[in-house]
Amino acid sequence: MTDPEDEPDPVEPEPPTEEDVQTEEEDDDSPLDTAREGLVDLGLAVRDVPRNPFVLTGKNRTHLLQASLVLLVASLAMLLAYGFAGPAGEDESGGPLRFLLHPVVAPALVLGFALRSGFAWLRDEAGPGVSELEAEDAWERFRPLLAAVWLAAAVSVTLFTAARLLAVGQLNTLALVEDASQNLVVCLWIVPAVAIARDLDSGINEVVQAGVGALLAFIGMEIALFVASLGTRFVWSLIGGMLPDLPERLVVIGRALTEIGAELGFLVYLLGFTWAKSRERYVAWATSTPDAAAT
Repeated sequence: MTDPEDEPDPVEPEPPTEEDVQTEEEDDDSPLDTAREGLVDLGLAVRDVPRNPFVLTGKNRTHLLQASLVLLVASLAMLLAYGFAGPAGEDESGGPLRFLLHPVVAPALVLGFALRSGFAWLRDEAGPGVSELEAEDAWERFRPLLAAVWLAAAVSVTLFTAARLLAVGQLNTLALVEDASQNLVVCLWIVPAVAIARDLDSGINEVVQAGVGALLAFIGMEIALFVASLGTRFVWSLIGGMLPDLPERLVVIGRALTEIGAELGFLVYLLGFTWAKSRERYVAWATSTPDAAAT
């Protein structure tokens, strides 16, 4: 028999470090927590836009102003053309031009190219292979530029979407909010893919990956809005039945306002989630080894 005194002492597990606890907490974050953190970071970025030298000087400012001007002129021209021509003025066989002027394609391409100088700075000066602290510092310097691009995308996507709806005679508040929200989410996924592409092959690969993410976000948004629409119609139908003296027009207006509110709420959630994921992807890339980042 083995002497109990000769048996090795049991090895006690090491207490978790602060980094381990923080990593576990980050892994346990729900999508709602991620979206909330993204909205906070996006709010800080928007606040810093007017006073950030990274946005207001050099190539970044010039490229962003040029891109915004091009999109503004093109979208306003479409609005005027369709406004004078009426619903019959849309050419269904427009081919490549019609595709390039799509509310997602035009802003994504133009703003993606405008953002290339900013991403080039990130690639050359802040990664890969830097520490997490350096990556976070670089992100805080870069994020106001990305926020400015997002603001330009929101305006241009809304104008292009309004022009498209005007062309088919379906321009109204609910349709504009619904279509512009969906187009904006897809556009914001594609813009970074255009900005970070090194060549045509990598550009196609990045756009395809971004398209998959945008498709998943789009499907999730459609399902959520479908469920919300059914719930809204049921609630307002119930209210109309309980209050027969309530004007039907008031019920219709209330239902429409509720659906618009739900659309905007899901849009805000997706904006926060997309922003947070953009930050996570950059920090993970910047802190990786150069060989891993290249692959």
